[in-house]
Formats: sequence, C-alpha cells, structure tokens
Amino acid sequence: MRPVLTFATIALVPVLAAAPAAAQAPTGATTPARVRQLLSGLADDSMQGRASGTPGAAKAARMIAETMRAIGLTPAGDSGFFQRVAVSRDSVTADASRGGRGGRGGRGGPRVRLVVRNSFADLDTVPADRRVPAVNVVG
Repeated sequence: MRPVLTFATIALVPVLAAAPAAAQAPTGATTPARVRQLLSGLADDSMQGRASGTPGAAKAARMIAETMRAIGLTPAGDSGFFQRVAVSRDSVTADASRGGRGGRGGRGGPRVRLVVRNSFADLDTVPADRRVPAVNVVG
C-alpha cells in the first residue's frame, strides 16, 4: 500500500488547497506550514514506513481520513473514508539473477511481495495468515 498512501499523500495537498473556505473553518486556512505539518506527520518515523498491512499504514490512513473529515469531505469508501482492498502476502524465492542470495541486500530467506487480488472472494482462497489488512482512503 505504500504507493497508495504515497498517492493519497500527494492527493491530499490539492484537496486542502481547493477545499471551500467554509469547509476549512475547523482547521483554519491552508498554509504552507499546515501542509508541511501534515506531510511531516506522514513522513515521521512513528509511521513505521507505512508499508501495507503494518500498524504504520493504518495510522497514516487514519491521519489522512481525519484530515479529509476535518475539511468537510464526504466519505466515499465502503467503510467511511476507507475502501478495503483485497491484498495478500506471497513469498518469492530468490532468482538466478540475484545469485541465489534471496531476500533484499543479500539477507537470506524468501522475499515477500504484496499481491492485489481480483476480489474478496479470491482473497478468501488465501490462508488467513497471508491476508493483509489494506485500505485506500477516499473522500
């Protein structure tokens, strides 16, 4: 979900700038300092990298959704501002081009990649321990 959150982060800046003045009343006017504050919060180490399925990703999604709520956007997801996404974690063995080292940076073991499934029915065929709680933030 990192690309999703990155997109949501980038999309948040014009949303803040274009919001009607009345909708901005709870948080005040959009200023470079306010945008910097929001982006700094998303980039902070407390977000733990924001990788899909991590507590950091969930925290960042909540922060973005709260900002959308504060400026008066209407939730457009299947769960308020959150649109659930069918994602699973799959192991990938090292390929010959990596010299059989496996993992990133030469660390042993399989690499893990995230796979967006075609549907939640498809996700239901994946073992529960490989399902990733992922959301897009929409409003």
